[in-house]
Amino acid sequence: MNIDMVIGGFSLTCLGEREQLSPVIRPSEQDLYRLLEYMRDRTGVLTIRNNFADESGPYQLSLYSQDNNYLLLLSEFDIEGEHNVRTPNNDNASGDCIDILGEMHSDKTLVQNFDFIYRVFKEFFNTGNVSKELLN
Repeated sequence: MNIDMVIGGFSLTCLGEREQLSPVIRPSEQDLYRLLEYMRDRTGVLTIRNNFADESGPYQLSLYSQDNNYLLLLSEFDIEGEHNVRTPNNDNASGDCIDILGEMHSDKTLVQNFDFIYRVFKEFFNTGNVSKELLN
């Protein structure tokens, strides 16, 4: 797919200072993996946006990262123009809340398996969507 995608984001230093990532326009798959690997052990946000997305359907995938806990958010518009967000769902998690960048999230929506994150980002990168088996 990758017709008109952009990847960008930021990380936080150990002093809490924000380090902006330079946006990558029309990224290659190597760019995608390089940036994901960069975020693996950092606190911050990485987003890939499909600027060529249809009026309905997915248009952006975001990764929020802190302390090796990862929150994936797939943003999309439905056919009525309503904004929806799809996340992973881990029914085996306890339901405890975990702080990700100052906001509390149920551990049922968090991922610790970075291979899963690669898989989700690669699917969005290649198709502009992510299957509902991965994010629902």
